[in-house]
Amino acid sequence: MENCTENSYEIAIESQDKVSIGTIILALVYRSNVAGIAASTTSLTFPIHALVLMIFKGETLRQIYKLKKIFWLRLLPLAILTNLIVAFTYYPLNFTAPTDITAIFSSVLSMVYILSVLFLKEPFVLLRALAVCLSTTGVVLFAFDDGFGSFATLGVILSVFFTLTAACFRVYEKYSIGDASPIQASMLLTIISIINFLLGWIPVVIFHYTGFEKLTWSDIPWEPLMITNLFNMLHSCFVVIGVAVTYPVFISLGSLFGIPINAVIDAIFRNESFSALKIVSTLLLAVGFLILLIPLEKAKSISRTVVKLLTCRHGKA
Repeated sequence: MENCTENSYEIAIESQDKVSIGTIILALVYRSNVAGIAASTTSLTFPIHALVLMIFKGETLRQIYKLKKIFWLRLLPLAILTNLIVAFTYYPLNFTAPTDITAIFSSVLSMVYILSVLFLKEPFVLLRALAVCLSTTGVVLFAFDDGFGSFATLGVILSVFFTLTAACFRVYEKYSIGDASPIQASMLLTIISIINFLLGWIPVVIFHYTGFEKLTWSDIPWEPLMITNLFNMLHSCFVVIGVAVTYPVFISLGSLFGIPINAVIDAIFRNESFSALKIVSTLLLAVGFLILLIPLEKAKSISRTVVKLLTCRHGKA
């Protein structure tokens, strides 16, 4: 493991589709200063969203800017979680394929549900508990297929941490700020990006001077990282605006569509196959994901029906 950490930066330089933690964090800091603008690309989410509303809906800036008072300290944990999400998104690429990471990430709704039951007092529903079991089984099968103790398994574990941090972000956001409109969500995303810009350079200095990872500015593959940052900004904008003009369910389905797309890309450009066991794992994760998209009242109704059927059969027996 120690050797793997030492070589991670060299892997990032030699192969542009794999990056280390320090490289990613440094890229976050770099993107915060592109063209002399002291803000990350994600901080453009609110201005772009506001511009779209002003052009297509005729709203004024005063109408758009209706944000309830939120303490900046409340947003600090969200900023930290966003950095962890970025790190755990890219670092597993050193050990496993993007398709595996995308498939495992589809279990995020299961983790969100568990955390919501614990911290948001969401009711326990049998059908959703089944979805959690299916998702957990899918993740375990992924690790089993890669072989426990291998570097690929380490990638699966890191992907699970990535999914967990994303789930924590969603639950803490709901817990700390409650229900927010799409434009308020855009504003919060912009504020979080500014906080990341102000504090994101600290891990870079710590990594460099503790010897955990020596970083050389000129050796970092900026072009692919900046392209990734551009797609990250577009993703954030499409998610926020997409929820406003359609339904959250449609946006959530993007995680499932990403699995076959990544599988095709891996097969064409990386010559990596998707084993039969991983296909089964992906199906389990997908079924669990789709079950959790069922509205709460409908899920409760189905759960009550199943319980009644089981109770009747048990009584007759």
